[in-house]
Amino acid sequence: MKKTEDRNRKSEGRFFCFLSSVLCPLLSVLFLLSSCAKPMVVAKPKALKMQSRTFLHEPNDVYQALQWAMKTNGYPVDVDDKQSGYVTSRWVPTKSDSHYMSVFGRKDYGANGAYYRLEINIAPEGGETRVEITSNIQAVVTDMHSSGREEKMILDKISDYFREAGTQVTNVGLQNEGL
Repeated sequence: MKKTEDRNRKSEGRFFCFLSSVLCPLLSVLFLLSSCAKPMVVAKPKALKMQSRTFLHEPNDVYQALQWAMKTNGYPVDVDDKQSGYVTSRWVPTKSDSHYMSVFGRKDYGANGAYYRLEINIAPEGGETRVEITSNIQAVVTDMHSSGREEKMILDKISDYFREAGTQVTNVGLQNEGL
């Protein structure tokens, strides 16, 4: 009888030894991993430098050109208010040359896990139309700057939209055929 009791106690001891040596650390690790999955830092949107250009066209024509430029460059539109002349893209990942960090006084381009969107305002100015583009960025990394390339690309595409079909490239620049 005593031998069976000793065996039962030994098997109970082994079971508790198993629990304390394997199961408890495993549960502790699972608990720690599940608690670390919560965001600790949340990026806040930051407006960067604005670029603008004035076009000798009506606001409706510039608005159509902007729609074409956004679509051509692959920007999904989030807010599209034609009446107020306000358009924003959705948040998209930064490109390799769209934004940079200032590190020791130098521009450091590259993957940084940030997202940005373009905010565009179209405003009439006495027979002309002014287009202002601002890049807003959300990044955990501080001191992010826009290279201005994406903003300039949209402004250039708007200019391309208005370029006449009879335009020729010469040694002095672009000229219309009829001139």
